[in-house]
Order: sequence, then structure tokens, then C-alpha cells
Amino acid sequence: MTTRQIPLYGRANGRNNNVVDYALVDPVDVLLSRHRWHRGGKRRRYAVAAINGRTVLMHRLIMGSPQHQQVRHLNGNTLDNRRGNLEVVPTKALQIS
Repeated sequence: MTTRQIPLYGRANGRNNNVVDYALVDPVDVLLSRHRWHRGGKRRRYAVAAINGRTVLMHRLIMGSPQHQQVRHLNGNTLDNRRGNLEVVPTKALQIS
């Protein structure tokens, strides 16, 4: 399966129109590129977008995870949002691993 890249735009220091990074997704998730994504979250490590007035994390949107569960990036790369790299886990299990 071919990996696709979704551009992430800068938000600070006047770089709003510049691509500063890319998030990796599976081809089935490439429709997410219709939204404008940027680096955000804790320490700007995640791909985030404003959708319908709400801030959304790309990895949570892809996995459809409920609020009481977390999504773990298996390889540690928080911009690698391919489904094979994501795992939904209970919040307490994430703190242990």
C-alpha cells in the first residue's frame, strides 16, 4: 500500500502559508487533505485542524477513538498516521507502556 503525505502548514512567525512538515496517511485517508492541517497539540507534535469549529487531531479522527481512549503511535513518530502505526488503547494502558 502506498503512503500519502498531507501537508502541514505553519502558524507562528508569519509562516501561515508555508508547508512546514507532512503527515503520513494511508490512501484511504487521503480525503483528509481537504482540510487545512498544521502542527499543534502538546509541543506541536501532532497534525491538527479546525473542523466545524472544533480542534481535531488527525490520528484520533482516523481511528475514531472515543474520548476515554488514547491513540498510540507504535513507531513513536506522531506525524505517521498510517492505520498500521496507530493503536487505540485505554488511557491507563498508555501511561504504563
